[in-house]
Amino acid sequence: MRVVVVALLALGVWLAAQRTVVELLLLYYNGVTQFAPGVVATFIWRRVTAWSVAAGIVIGLAVAIPLAALNISPWGVNPGFLALAANVATLIAVSLCQSVL
Repeated sequence: MRVVVVALLALGVWLAAQRTVVELLLLYYNGVTQFAPGVVATFIWRRVTAWSVAAGIVIGLAVAIPLAALNISPWGVNPGFLALAANVATLIAVSLCQSVL
């Protein structure tokens, strides 16, 4: 029964968005990878703060979601990678600014 429900939900998403399962998975992975810099930074850098991790995730998602949803790849680069770069830059900048205060 669960398989039928999931299949009907997948069909509904496909009919509404006209996206394949692979495209939906790529959209999902673009969002999930935004948590990686915060996790890695907390283990290897003592100056990282919770605010910098949160700011990095927010900026990363703010870049990833519109680019992936509109299927835009600036310079042929994956939108998730650009969002990851923005995430890391924000995490570092906010951490350095907070440690000065």
